[in-house]
Amino acid sequence: MNTLDLPFQPSCQNGSGAIYHAECVTKVLVTLKHQDTLGRPLPAGIAVDVRDSRQRPYPGVTDEHGISHHPGVQAGPFAWQLRDAPGRHLVAIDDRPVHPVAAGLVAPEALAVMNATTVVATYLPPPLLIDLHAPQTTPAFAIASIAP
Repeated sequence: MNTLDLPFQPSCQNGSGAIYHAECVTKVLVTLKHQDTLGRPLPAGIAVDVRDSRQRPYPGVTDEHGISHHPGVQAGPFAWQLRDAPGRHLVAIDDRPVHPVAAGLVAPEALAVMNATTVVATYLPPPLLIDLHAPQTTPAFAIASIAP
């Protein structure tokens, strides 16, 4: 009997639910919206690496709206990391606070489900450096008006 004549199709899962065939895994478009605590998007051109549970990389770059797109991510847990973005510390994922110490030790994680998943990542703005030794030519209250 030919395997094509069988009344059933081979399963992608074993009895415990584990998926063995790569072609059986659902692919998801992961969209990450990167913003600071004031709701401003992160600058365009920041490289973002997304990795699925098998550690496969899905690179992306932030656009002018602070959004990075990562097509083809395996459904399930994934992690991401900003590259070349010093001073950006994650403080919330989808408006849920992240422990400040843990955020610097491990890559943030989320769950990719359905055909598309969007995650909002909120970061602290970069630090503001003020030279207290330089002569002050503007009043102290003017510092607030410098911020964009």
